[in-house]
Amino acid sequence: MPKNIKRLRQARRATKKLKRLLPTRKVMVAKLDALCSVIVRIRDKKAFGGTCPLCIMRPIQVCFHLMRRGMYSTRWDLDNLIGTCAPCNFRHERFPEYATRWFIAMRGAPAYEALCKKSHSLAKFDISDLVQLKLELEIKLADQ
Repeated sequence: MPKNIKRLRQARRATKKLKRLLPTRKVMVAKLDALCSVIVRIRDKKAFGGTCPLCIMRPIQVCFHLMRRGMYSTRWDLDNLIGTCAPCNFRHERFPEYATRWFIAMRGAPAYEALCKKSHSLAKFDISDLVQLKLELEIKLADQ
C-alpha cells in the first residue's frame, strides 16, 4: 500500500509541473487574438493601401470580427476579420449590417452564408489546439 501512495504523489507532482509549463487557456486566447489582429491589419493595409476599406478615409487602426468573438468556430478565422479605422469599428458594433453589406459586396453572398454557417457550428478548443493554431498563424505572419 505505501508504494501506491508514493506513486500517486509522484504522479501528482509530475502533473503539477506539466501544468506550470503549459500556458493557460486564457493566455493562449489573448495571444491568438493579438496575433490575428496583427496579421489582418497587415493584410488589409496591403490590400487597401492603408486606408479603412469601409469608409475609405481614415487609416486602418483596429481589427474587428464580422461574426462576434464569442463564436469560437470563427473567432480566429481570417475571413471573419476585417482591418478598419476605430470609428468604423464603433459603427459596426451599433449597426452590423454596415460591414455585412461591404463583406457581401466584396466577397459575395455565398461566402457570407458559408461564414454564418461556420460560425454557428460548435467548436471546442483545448490547449493543444490553441498552441497548434498559434504556430499556424505565426507561419502566416512570417509569410507576409
